[in-house]
Amino acid sequence: MSESSCPACLDPAGVPLHRFTVTQAAQHFVREQSDCRRHRALRDHIRTLWNADECQVIRCPSCGFCYAKPYIAGDATFYGLAFGATNYPTRRWEFEQTRDTLARLVQEGTLREFSLLEIGAGSGAFLKRVVPDLIAPEHVLATEYSDYGVQQVTSLGIACAPTDVRELPETTHAGRFDVVCLFQVLEHMDRIDALFARLRSLTKPAAHLFIAVPSETKIHFNERRGSLMDMPPNHIGRWTPSSFAIIAGRHRWRVVEHRREPERFHSKAIRHLKFVRQRSAQSPHSLANQLERWAPGALRKPAIAASAALVGWSTIPALWELGRRADLGDSQWVWMQKLHPL
Repeated sequence: MSESSCPACLDPAGVPLHRFTVTQAAQHFVREQSDCRRHRALRDHIRTLWNADECQVIRCPSCGFCYAKPYIAGDATFYGLAFGATNYPTRRWEFEQTRDTLARLVQEGTLREFSLLEIGAGSGAFLKRVVPDLIAPEHVLATEYSDYGVQQVTSLGIACAPTDVRELPETTHAGRFDVVCLFQVLEHMDRIDALFARLRSLTKPAAHLFIAVPSETKIHFNERRGSLMDMPPNHIGRWTPSSFAIIAGRHRWRVVEHRREPERFHSKAIRHLKFVRQRSAQSPHSLANQLERWAPGALRKPAIAASAALVGWSTIPALWELGRRADLGDSQWVWMQKLHPL
């Protein structure tokens, strides 16, 4: 794949969608006006990752996949500066989709005494839903970078490797797993063909692969309606049903099912107002930015809530669209099954 080709379908005829400078990217994650030192360290590190002062987001006209150019994932230093301590979610729609599917496969006898690999397991929230009810902990392996996540997963009696899945030793793990899960991980990853090649080598015949990523329809809505941008180098790939089908076919998997998260209007609306305020706060002269900087500690949260209410008046058309469209939940979920080699 050339540097300018689509990572999913390899089409080189990409269309520029956005252009971000290193300063804009750093300001998205850490406001310079709130934490100047951390902002500047993040800005300088993003420049090192990109080896440039700016990045483009390209949309593939063939499969709809959107990708950062340069297509380079954030590293541990980036995530430490951008987010600090990670708050892992305890509940996600895709956890329930996958657990219910696995339970059905077990009940049908399709899966018996299966083995499972979760890539980027966080604090083990999904694994708690399947261990030990569906699978014994000794039949599970997780990967996770954060020390906190590793500690939480190992406390469940589950082995956890603090490494990239592409670096797992093939001598001990080749052909080992019946099920692989990646929840809100794939959009952060580069070297996609290397990833899918490794997934193929790590899995048994007819293995099942469950992936959840942000919904591309929701991202498009967010960016069009003044909510947060899908900013590299955090998210570097925006997946679509077509791009999933193409990457699956190239690596001999088939898409069994694709679903979009249904979400109630209330939760969508609250999140939209929050993200619109956060995008407004990226402007140094905005009211939202000033309140973040100057509101006293005890008044900071009420001040931020007030600024969200103020920007809410401008979001009425967006809220109307959120209410009438059923395809604007946060996640999309894909179930694939491994095919025999040609």
